[in-house]
Amino acid sequence: MTSVSPVEINIRAEWETPLSEALASALAELDEKLGDDKPKNLAKGSTSIPFLEQTGTSKRYAVLTVARRDALAKWKLIVDYGASEYPETMQRAAAKVSGWDWLCEFTAAHWGKQPVIDHWISFALDNDEWRCRTLPSSVEETCEDAPALDIGPAKVDAIGYSFTSGASGLSRVDLRHFNDFTFVHGIARSLLDLGVTSHWIPFADTACKTIIAALFEPLGVAHE
Repeated sequence: MTSVSPVEINIRAEWETPLSEALASALAELDEKLGDDKPKNLAKGSTSIPFLEQTGTSKRYAVLTVARRDALAKWKLIVDYGASEYPETMQRAAAKVSGWDWLCEFTAAHWGKQPVIDHWISFALDNDEWRCRTLPSSVEETCEDAPALDIGPAKVDAIGYSFTSGASGLSRVDLRHFNDFTFVHGIARSLLDLGVTSHWIPFADTACKTIIAALFEPLGVAHE
């Protein structure tokens, strides 16, 4: 997997499945198991399942929320890397479930047909290790951004791309260049896949690799 600092990663995915009797029963059991450690602002009819993991100085947090709406279950998965501290109630709730593998098994057991998901990925690349191929760029009198020169000398340090039938299901990529890093935000649509990978989770890995291969190049550092 392409090397990306885990400090700067956030993933969000959403999908819907039928609300089976087995899922409704499993969610009710989880609500009882989590007890008073459930989030206080959780909407009625929703179950929130947290997961925390720390490897050395790297932390990963995930929360799977399932909202029961008539005959539908609305799922939302958020995966975040690098937050320094989490509330004690969240830590206690996470200790009551069996970790990431269990979370993946629970999801797969109740999704029925493998769902198509909308997902959002945000990460940052160190400018000392990666060069963005499109940013920053100087504004010249002959380019489309020339009207900005009426204000003063200018450069482009942010840009957004929209795609029709983009690779890896990508529909949009936004880039913002800063002195030390380039921030990337992608929106994609793909099949849900929660298998174990070397870095994130499969659907996010795929979109990340596609963005980096197209819009960045490494600067003298070996990357897998």
